[in-house]
Amino acid sequence: MKLLREPLFQFLILGAALFGVFALIGNSATTTITISSSKVEELIKGFRYDNKRSPTSQEVDRIIDDYVREEILSREALERGLALEIPTVRRELRQKIEFQTDSAETPVPTDEQLQAYLNSHEQAFRKPDGTLPPLAEVRQSVETSWAGSVQKESRDRAYQKMRGRYNVVVHRPPASLPAEAK
Repeated sequence: MKLLREPLFQFLILGAALFGVFALIGNSATTTITISSSKVEELIKGFRYDNKRSPTSQEVDRIIDDYVREEILSREALERGLALEIPTVRRELRQKIEFQTDSAETPVPTDEQLQAYLNSHEQAFRKPDGTLPPLAEVRQSVETSWAGSVQKESRDRAYQKMRGRYNVVVHRPPASLPAEAK
């Protein structure tokens, strides 16, 4: 009976009980997938676009079933890490997260900012004869390039913030490997 009073024993018994409860509950838990009416309308719209006609009620059911199948299998693939093995999927995910981290609005640059950008990127805006045109002449191009630069800086800052949450370890191949093997 002295064993029952030991905190370590009590802790082990409680841990085993919790483990057993979670083992029983864990496998039976389900996730709800809700298909909104706007999603159904979007699926129907896609059908109309592809087939140049409205779907029948049986075709709507099939479209919904296909979407549910895609959703379930996509979630399972992500859960198992399978999607991350495909380079095109990885690129798409990268683009999506970069798009989400973009600022909602690019600030309107001042003339001073644009002139400074033009001066620091002269090579990109020089005329064929080698002269640098005035800002008024290339304003739209400078503004577009400036906005892209601001967007890239914003994405880089967001990435650096995310990067801080990861410890990255890279195992590089030995230097003795041929160039093709790298």
